[in-house]
Amino acid sequence: MARPGDKSVKAVNQKRVADLLFGSSSGSETSSVASDVTSTSSDPVKRTRRKRQSSWEPEAAMKRVKSAGAKNLTEQLRKHERFWLADGNAIIELDGILFRVHQSWLAQHSQRIAASFHDKGKSGDKFEQTKLDLRGKLKAIDFETLLLFYDNPGDYRYAIEPRTLMSLIRAATGLGFDSDRTWLVKELEALWPSSLEELIANPEPHLDSPEVAVLARMCNIDGLLKPVFYNMARMPGFGLSELEESEQIGRADMLRLIRIREYLSDMWVQAAAREDPAFVCQNLQGAPSSDGEGTPAPSDEKPALGFIASASVASSCLSVTARREAWARLVYDSGIFTQYRYDPLRGLTALINIKWTNAWCKDCKEKRKADWHIMQGSIWEKVDEYLRED
Repeated sequence: MARPGDKSVKAVNQKRVADLLFGSSSGSETSSVASDVTSTSSDPVKRTRRKRQSSWEPEAAMKRVKSAGAKNLTEQLRKHERFWLADGNAIIELDGILFRVHQSWLAQHSQRIAASFHDKGKSGDKFEQTKLDLRGKLKAIDFETLLLFYDNPGDYRYAIEPRTLMSLIRAATGLGFDSDRTWLVKELEALWPSSLEELIANPEPHLDSPEVAVLARMCNIDGLLKPVFYNMARMPGFGLSELEESEQIGRADMLRLIRIREYLSDMWVQAAAREDPAFVCQNLQGAPSSDGEGTPAPSDEKPALGFIASASVASSCLSVTARREAWARLVYDSGIFTQYRYDPLRGLTALINIKWTNAWCKDCKEKRKADWHIMQGSIWEKVDEYLRED
């Protein structure tokens, strides 16, 4: 039976033979190696100690690697130049930026955050420093905007820029600043009135409509959806080229926009493409009377100028041909039809405000304007239905 030290002695002998053949080691070096191997092999205590030492080395190495990794990660993060408060006790990491603010300020404005602080990290009457994980709920730029707002409220005394207002709403929503969010939303809704009269009064489209639509969905602000979606539907490409890649409209909302635009276009064509074929002027000579009798309707021949003048005095509409020519001139040649292709609400207002010629009698002009007002209300209500569709 081989003894425990035999293999070690054999290894030393092989080493000596190799040294003699190739001359790679000195005798003293060989002797030292042999002595070390022999003493370790023959001493069970040393052998066990050496084994334990070798098993500890990988664990220690892993700790050093982890420590170095954590150090590198810390070096990648940077403290905010202004809002790393020396006496702050709440650290928030957002987009690689570290903020340190006061827990008391956060708790004062957010019941949700105050609840998370409850009995957490208390030391007497003070809160120990803690770290809040708000990643995915808040962006650094929005949190910075909110901090700037509270730091210098006087700068926002008279007006808040729309983009700043949207940033504040995102921050207030993400942090649970419910009271602040309420009045901020009202400020934004004032810029996007949902009443038909106020909508028509503003002829120019809002270029930030897509961004507001994304905000309305993200922060559940339903009151903004109707005016924003109508505004997007009348813009080229729905205005989506203004959106960043991370702020895209969902598929369901895209389908709603397409359906709304198709509906708006159809209603505009119905109203402005031509005069309603069913239109009959009750004052026109030859129109059916209330008892069903009447003189024959006039021909479509173009009337003389003298007849046009008399039509104004007699308050009766001219022939179909005369009215058709006047319609083409007032609606098509003026550019109204093309301009309001996807915006029937403002388009109908433009039709109402046209100085209609004497091709129509006074009574028919007033009736047509009243019908167009009713049509505006019907269109505006229909947009609600498209928004409610799944």
